[in-house]
Amino acid sequence: MPLPAPRSLLADASWAGLRRQLEADGAAVFELDCPAGADGAWFLRSAALALPADPAQAFTRWSALADALWSGLANQPARTVVYAWRHVEGFLAGGLAGLLDALDVAGDLQRSGLAPETSGLVAPIELYVVLTGDGQSFPEHLDG
Repeated sequence: MPLPAPRSLLADASWAGLRRQLEADGAAVFELDCPAGADGAWFLRSAALALPADPAQAFTRWSALADALWSGLANQPARTVVYAWRHVEGFLAGGLAGLLDALDVAGDLQRSGLAPETSGLVAPIELYVVLTGDGQSFPEHLDG
């Protein structure tokens, strides 16, 4: 089941059901649970350990994280990969710039390098990002 958009917002309470459906459809799902007060530095330290990255280590630069995530995706057997960043409202207490930087990295991966003709991959990889949270900005269901 492909998601309706490369990036989606979803109520955190609805995530478990969507995750089960995605995994039943063969998607590789990787979760990163964001604490209150999350920021860019936290994301760089945590993302490569929770997401498929090669090497899996904490990073201090966004470009290094992007390279490691690309390598991790290239080594994934699944052709559909979902990054679920849960409780992203944790970034709202001063870390929003970090969330935007993280979305830029994911967006760059989605736009480039995952098609066989540009990457050398055997088959294309579809990468989706689902941001979950609590509040009015996070719908209970995905449209599509």
